[in-house]
Amino acid sequence: VQRAYGTVLENQGKFTQAAEAYRQAIVRAPNVAYLYLLLGRAYRTIAQVRDPSLWASALETFKKGAQVDPTDVRLFDEWGWLHYQLDQYRDAQEVLENAVSVDPQAWSPRSHLAATYFQRTQYEDAIASFKQALDLMNKTFDADHYCVTAKTLSCDRLVQAYITLGYAYRQLKQCAPSGLGAFRKALIIRPNNPGAQGGYNQCAEDLGTPVPRTPIPRP
Repeated sequence: VQRAYGTVLENQGKFTQAAEAYRQAIVRAPNVAYLYLLLGRAYRTIAQVRDPSLWASALETFKKGAQVDPTDVRLFDEWGWLHYQLDQYRDAQEVLENAVSVDPQAWSPRSHLAATYFQRTQYEDAIASFKQALDLMNKTFDADHYCVTAKTLSCDRLVQAYITLGYAYRQLKQCAPSGLGAFRKALIIRPNNPGAQGGYNQCAEDLGTPVPRTPIPRP
């Protein structure tokens, strides 16, 4: 009952009250890992909106949930990605590597791990992990085709994965053909994405074939 009530409160934007409902639900059912996922997400939202002191509570809640159910990859993914968002990249890498060992077929922690490798300048690892994540996304929901028309968070992450993959290739001076190919993939899905276009332009300039940064007006 408390869990359902918390979800209703969240949908109304009442995240503090929702968090309290989830806390009460955990008191009644401390071994239900999904409740920790809900509570951690509520804490994270409150921290983003108005109370940064709850970042620590969100981290601890995701960690506790992962201890309750070490097979729930969602908890490891949220826990690790929150470390990333707080610029704690070493901790993020440790948790996300655990996540991909829990479920090697889950694309989300694989993509988050790739982004973490990139931030830690482990570009070869970032490339390998992004390629695995992109392959899993396409196996899971035919991402390259679906996202040409769909506007979802998963599609936003697909585009960002291609962009960051392109920049990882550029760091290793592999713009041709790999870096350009990654940026081109992102532009096929989101033709007006400035990050993808900027990366493509930078790679083109690196190769001595600069392209216009803005469209040339047609007569």
